[in-house]
Amino acid sequence: VRVYTPVINKLNKKTRFGQPWTYFIDLPPTTTLLIHATLSFTVYPILQERQPWTIMVLSGLPEAIDNLIEGRHTVLAEIKSVLWADKFLVYFIVCLAAQHWGIMGTMAELAKATTDTLNATVIMAEDLANGRATMPAYLITGKPPTEDKDKYAQWIKYFTVPTVYWVDNIYQLKVNKLAVECKICKDTTHCAHDYPLVKVPGWQG
Repeated sequence: VRVYTPVINKLNKKTRFGQPWTYFIDLPPTTTLLIHATLSFTVYPILQERQPWTIMVLSGLPEAIDNLIEGRHTVLAEIKSVLWADKFLVYFIVCLAAQHWGIMGTMAELAKATTDTLNATVIMAEDLANGRATMPAYLITGKPPTEDKDKYAQWIKYFTVPTVYWVDNIYQLKVNKLAVECKICKDTTHCAHDYPLVKVPGWQG
């Protein structure tokens, strides 16, 4: 087992066991192992077509969240149009892709290659300002074009600076007004109430 130290946004020395420690292990994918009644960890597959890197959460009126593939594609198209209109961002990600991914091409081709990794998934997110009430939202994920912490933060900022995206020029989708993080396994693609073991009879939490 090879252990890799993850990038932690805020290291809290008082709750060191609460940190999302990450490592590689040879086990069947998407397996949750229960070590103790209060300790478990989850194994996820490393798939090229599945990008687990969370970028932002988009939320709005219920009718603005469409789980059909056409709805998700519309949201991604809007995000890409906003990003591609920023020439500074295009130059930034093109340079990173050429440097870290080793791919060649025109600026348009490299920009497309980086944004083609974006994915939109409809999940249940939490409103932390309203007693953790849950509501549907878009979880936007994508592969960062760099492993550098500071450049990664700058890359994320380009997505979140708009604060609002529009769907069909009708519905507003607000950026990161809702939260998605499992308090049990530290996954940022689902909340604790969607944790797989919660539905297992006899699980002690």
